[in-house]
Amino acid sequence: MTDTPARRLVLWGVGTSRTLRAHWALQELGLDYECRPILPRTGETQTREYTELNPRRKIPLLQDGDFKIAESRRSPPTYQIPTGRAKTH
Repeated sequence: MTDTPARRLVLWGVGTSRTLRAHWALQELGLDYECRPILPRTGETQTREYTELNPRRKIPLLQDGDFKIAESRRSPPTYQIPTGRAKTH
């Protein structure tokens, strides 16, 4: 048995341009995250587990502990990054 700590960041969703941008941003920032590869229009966003996380049932959804941010049209570089510095390319 290993004592690998659970990842704090979880990104739900794959297969759309919006999910691609979210994955890209997390990779560019060098953040360790878990991917939950659910697809749109397959019923995977309609499950009880996912609906409790995101009542709008859209992807992507970024989960950081109890904090969640869902499907945003904002460009990823405008978000506040964990180091406290604003990234505004």
